[in-house]
Amino acid sequence: MTDPAENKDSISDEFSKLGDNIKNTFTALWESEDRKKATRGLEQGLTEIGKAIDNVAQEVTKGEAAQKIRQDVGDLQERLKSGQVEGRVREDLLQTLKKVNEEFGKFSQRWTSQSGDEAQPQDSSGSVETKDNSTND
Repeated sequence: MTDPAENKDSISDEFSKLGDNIKNTFTALWESEDRKKATRGLEQGLTEIGKAIDNVAQEVTKGEAAQKIRQDVGDLQERLKSGQVEGRVREDLLQTLKKVNEEFGKFSQRWTSQSGDEAQPQDSSGSVETKDNSTND
């Protein structure tokens, strides 16, 4: 039978070797020419994408679309200043809150009525079944 202390030492030695091997593998991968080439390709691709985005942005700011956007933003600003948007938002918010409160009220009623009816079982339709303890002799 092997000594447990020897097993412990050999396991720790193997973990140490494994750690060294993992470190050496990652170092070799990081320093490899393939990784460097892939990084250069990625950097070049990102540079090209940046140039393309700049070109599109310049075209958009000069074109009809940019004028339309500026006009729409101006219209929105006017509606905000006049209170038109604020009134609509308030109206929609009020309707939404009323609906939420109504639904919570219904939910609360169901739970309240169920907790009061716990002593009497309900059938599948939700109506309370009453027990008739009298005997018909």
